[in-house]
Amino acid sequence: MGRVPDDVVNQLREGSPIEDVIGEYIPLRKAGSTFKALCPFHDEKTPSFNVNPRMGIFKCFGCGVGGDAIKFLMQHEGLNFREALQNLANRQGVDLSRYETEDGETSLPSVREKIHEVNLFAARYYWVSLRGGEGSRALSYIKRRDISADAVEAFRIGYAPARWDALCQAARQKGYSPQDMVEAGLAIQREDGSGFYDRFRDRVMFPILGADGAIVGFGGRSLPDSDARHATAKYINSPDTPAFRKGRVLYGFSQGRETIRSKKRAVVTEGYFDVIALWQSGIQNAVAPLGTALTAEHLRTLRAHAEELIFVFDSDQAGQAASERAGGMAGRILGLAGAPDQLVAGEVLRENYIDRRGLGAIRLKVMDLPRGQDVDDVLKAGGADSVRRLLGEAEGLLEHTVRKAIEGVAPGADQSEKLSAVQNLMPVLGASHQSVRDQYFSLLEDRLGIPYPALAESVRRMLAEEAREPTCRVEPAADLLGRSVDRPRLEVDAVRMLLVRPDLAGGAEVDPSIFADPAVREIVAAIIEAGGEDIHPAGLAERLTDPSARALVLDLAAGETPADDLEGEFSDCMARIQEKVRRRREEKLIKEIEDVSRSEGNDSPAVRRLLEEKNALLRERQKTSSAQ
Repeated sequence: MGRVPDDVVNQLREGSPIEDVIGEYIPLRKAGSTFKALCPFHDEKTPSFNVNPRMGIFKCFGCGVGGDAIKFLMQHEGLNFREALQNLANRQGVDLSRYETEDGETSLPSVREKIHEVNLFAARYYWVSLRGGEGSRALSYIKRRDISADAVEAFRIGYAPARWDALCQAARQKGYSPQDMVEAGLAIQREDGSGFYDRFRDRVMFPILGADGAIVGFGGRSLPDSDARHATAKYINSPDTPAFRKGRVLYGFSQGRETIRSKKRAVVTEGYFDVIALWQSGIQNAVAPLGTALTAEHLRTLRAHAEELIFVFDSDQAGQAASERAGGMAGRILGLAGAPDQLVAGEVLRENYIDRRGLGAIRLKVMDLPRGQDVDDVLKAGGADSVRRLLGEAEGLLEHTVRKAIEGVAPGADQSEKLSAVQNLMPVLGASHQSVRDQYFSLLEDRLGIPYPALAESVRRMLAEEAREPTCRVEPAADLLGRSVDRPRLEVDAVRMLLVRPDLAGGAEVDPSIFADPAVREIVAAIIEAGGEDIHPAGLAERLTDPSARALVLDLAAGETPADDLEGEFSDCMARIQEKVRRRREEKLIKEIEDVSRSEGNDSPAVRRLLEEKNALLRERQKTSSAQ
């Protein structure tokens, strides 16, 4: 895409309120004229992430990342500038395709956009195939699974034919190259290099949607009577591509996001059919990871929308292991151990716990399925009410994990078996408050005979090890907002006001040279150069060459915004700055007069010239004082 004019970029920035854009990814809490949150770019317990709606800027005062909505999308979603801009354009129904490259050629889509386009074509192909002659077996299977027509449509379920290159041939006819198909993860090149074949064959197909609703990948389930050549595994997913990472996407999240937000609860299940079965029974806030364990990215996504997570685990050993992993990760990533009712009922506050109301505090619970049953079995036996009853009886994650671990140790087990069971509990116990931890240590000592001091020492070593591990997901800024720089307060105040009212820079008293701080000088000069236009802070930062000046702009723009009626306050601020300049000049003159007098005598021409300059400064100060 050719260069989009600055005025169009500014319109797109202003057309999508930054708090709405960021609020789709992380929970924001109103704090005066700004919003606060736990930073999504590094792990922290105290919110240092600020969003200023009026200025359209975010800034983390912990890791230094900041910018506008475009920068947030680039950083959080891994987009380039063009893709982030297109994201804002899509929200506003703006067509950016009319902008051409500098040589007049029509712009080409990015790799990610091309993958979205190819995936959309594939989804339509699979959709049509399900309703054709080749799809009759798949359609029968879907009906046997009691998946309704509404659910098939809502989740855009399709069928990949039982032919080696059905999709590749159809794509070629539509003008997509084999390389396009490989990049989208839909085709694989033969080992001998002689051609390409479809990755998905004779499978029920589940399009996987990203946060913006675009199809980013697919999951495929083999049919029970599939040829072994096609059914290499019961479930397969698209490989990771520039548009798709399994560790970041949750199946069903796009369809269930609004329900998750309204109910403030997400149900985490194990697979596609669980999500779909719950959805069609009226429980439309279920999601599932894509063939991977729940990741930190998954938890951060859910934290942004829900106050309660209920994990639906099987009652077998695998379910217990999943419970232990989820508890440990949630404690580390989300910092949830300190809130009452989050990991265990009645848990007291950690000393470093903060009030996270509105910041994504989450209650973690576990719903145990009856032995030998999955979600579908429970729904068929008792309907949606039976699932809702089990959800209502969900147990706190810590309580559940410890209870299951103790129950899993057989009577007469040797010490090594007991230690193995307890070792798996260390992550979730380490994530809890010490007073709660102590109670469980006493319980484990009583039930399993493992000494309390040994348990405490194991957790201490684990926490010490974790404390040495880096947690920042992005490189910290080289100059975190100039914190190490002692900037003149009045000059910083002047910049803060000019960011809100750049027209004030047109006054005669605003001269960049009077500012002592180099970063402030560059900022003021850039505002004056813009002619007093209402320039977006992110656009202003792009014009600056000094990294500390850019950081200062974002720092100030993300903080509290002064009121519009600033003329008097700004004029007073500038008068005080000018007075400081005069005093500095006067002090310098006095020193020069002393030095010249010693070297050239009191009556030298140089001394007389310096005295005249000093007197002029005094007259200027008197004139200013009388005017006030």
